[in-house]
Amino acid sequence: MVFGLRFRGISGGIAAFAGLVGPPVVIVTILAALYARSGEIGALRRILAGVSCVAVGLILALTSDQTWPAALVTLAAAALAFATRLNPLWMLLAGGMFGFCWRYLRKIGRQVRRTGIWAIQVQNGRQARAGERDR
Repeated sequence: MVFGLRFRGISGGIAAFAGLVGPPVVIVTILAALYARSGEIGALRRILAGVSCVAVGLILALTSDQTWPAALVTLAAAALAFATRLNPLWMLLAGGMFGFCWRYLRKIGRQVRRTGIWAIQVQNGRQARAGERDR
């Protein structure tokens, strides 16, 4: 998408996104239609049960070399998926919010360590370091 946006602007970015997302959407739509017709076949159900176990294994393998917050989010999402019938979109949203908050808090922590400002007070309409005298 970056190259499409860089070389052709907005239209190139949209075309790159459509090329990236379009084929998997078409394939999944066709598979969903086929499953709706033949979902009652016992062999197909057993095959899909095995495929779901493989998917869980792949997800765990991908997150095993990530940071511990990513592994924590993955385990929490898996526990929610097994324990409740919660819509996966809510879990995706919660994971995204967790990641956003985690990154924001780490950024703030780096700024505090770099500048040495442990407390900021607003004095006379401006920000000042804690303990700074009014002049």
